[in-house]
Amino acid sequence: MMEHLKLTDPAEILEAAADVLETKGWGQGCEFKMENGERTAFCAIGAIREVIGFYNIEQTLFFTTMVLAHEAMDVSNRVAGLMDTDQGSVVSFNDKPGRTADEVIDLFKLTAKDLRNRGSDA
Repeated sequence: MMEHLKLTDPAEILEAAADVLETKGWGQGCEFKMENGERTAFCAIGAIREVIGFYNIEQTLFFTTMVLAHEAMDVSNRVAGLMDTDQGSVVSFNDKPGRTADEVIDLFKLTAKDLRNRGSDA
């Protein structure tokens, strides 16, 4: 079972989600697949939910954690919209035929870097 991080900003969530995709695998059409009792082959949203502990989160942390996750997804949606004009969402970006794991991982890493750069400009 993954040890869930205490993430404090959307950039951290996206970097950790990219790490999940790199280490546990990437997939399309579902949030994750089960293999030998472990979650693997995550889609973009599934990776974000994995790092925030969505699949086994304590109820008291649910709303705070989901606010951060939604902020990370919102920023990623805007970046995906710039990169791919089909629908401009992380889900449609992830599930587009021909998409690769590297493209999704790069989206998360570039978005996290952009968030950090905006923070340092403030």
